[in-house]
Amino acid sequence: LAVSAVHHYLISVGKRVQTALIVESGEIREVMHAALLLGYGASALCPYMTFAVLYDLVKHHKIQEEYATAVNLVGEVGLSRGSGSEKASQQGEKASCLHSFGY
Repeated sequence: LAVSAVHHYLISVGKRVQTALIVESGEIREVMHAALLLGYGASALCPYMTFAVLYDLVKHHKIQEEYATAVNLVGEVGLSRGSGSEKASQQGEKASCLHSFGY
């Protein structure tokens, strides 16, 4: 709801077109969460907890993948569970979030 409030405030002051709302959260765990945030006005999402867990699993050799491969696999699984519009928006989210981490 905070995203929606900021979104509508920016619209009311005429700044929404000039502003991107990027949500960085550890609570984005399902496709529905991402879809809701995008529907409430978020421009991009970064589910940092997912990336932190993957990094820890790779670091402690609990999975036999390199970090970049694991991120791609998780993204593909998550994308395959969403609808077409959710898939397209999530692909952009994953790319923007990974870019913000320098990957």
